[in-house]
Amino acid sequence: MAIRHRRPPRLGLKTRRTLIGCALLALLVPLTAIALRVVIDRAQDCAETIDLEVAAAPAIASALGNVAGSLRPEDLRVNATCVAVKVTEADSASVAAALVDARGGKIDVGGGTEAAALPHVWVPESRAWSLRVDGAVEAGSGGVLGAHQPSVAFSPVGLAAKGSDVEEFQPGLALDDWDPEKLPVCVGDPRRDVAALAALAAFGNVGAGREVEVDTKLDGEKLPKGYKAMPVSKLDLDAHNADHPDEPWVLLETRPAVTGLDFPYAMRADLSGLLSQAAEKFLAVLDDADNMARLTGVGLLPPDEYQPVLTTAAVTAALNGIKD
Repeated sequence: MAIRHRRPPRLGLKTRRTLIGCALLALLVPLTAIALRVVIDRAQDCAETIDLEVAAAPAIASALGNVAGSLRPEDLRVNATCVAVKVTEADSASVAAALVDARGGKIDVGGGTEAAALPHVWVPESRAWSLRVDGAVEAGSGGVLGAHQPSVAFSPVGLAAKGSDVEEFQPGLALDDWDPEKLPVCVGDPRRDVAALAALAAFGNVGAGREVEVDTKLDGEKLPKGYKAMPVSKLDLDAHNADHPDEPWVLLETRPAVTGLDFPYAMRADLSGLLSQAAEKFLAVLDDADNMARLTGVGLLPPDEYQPVLTTAAVTAALNGIKD
């Protein structure tokens, strides 16, 4: 008996086209992925890299430097331009003097200052500095610093004293009912010390400013003889207590509160569009939770939008009558 072998059924034209298409797709997918990776890599290339110069107060400079050091230039791209952030620790009085001098103005910062380069972004301890800088240039010439100056960190300011000297004033000292005989207060030079400036403004707001002693030679490391309290930030108080565990201070809060250190992020008003965008991108990076942890890691607090803000009038009034 003859055995007949059946031929396998022939595939239809549509089926053959489908199989050929799948085979081609299998070959094209890895090639497409490679091509896409090349395009992405080329897009991440920097046509150029510019430096964004940031001058920061000593209390915050190391933390901002750590944030900047964690970034690659391509992380802050502006179109095809990459941005490297350079943070420099700078005395706020020196930067203020340099900014005002560059515009032909004058500012009294209570003595000699070191030469300071003009930064693209300035982060002083307090908005009081930027108010003073813009107030020290000729009216009508435009601001030295941009109007948008968001706070990037915070440290409360109060009166530092020994615990035994302020027990009766806890939980806070009412400035409008303050007795200078019970708690004599001395402040440092408000032209350089923003905690002193803020304290004078707070006492002045309730008409008690004339009762506060101003000592332009005051050493912030120790309470002056004959006085029981002086204004400091919590940041400085914590540093003092760490260095002097046998002589700790307490921070006495006042009512109304003394304006704290708000570390404004102040961009120069004359920045080019490219640098302005770069500065905005670095500001946005500071809002990241990990980067905020870098700031809190040095004893700072997140920005406090509910804190009282110094005004130009309050700053001017506090500075009047200062003598060396």
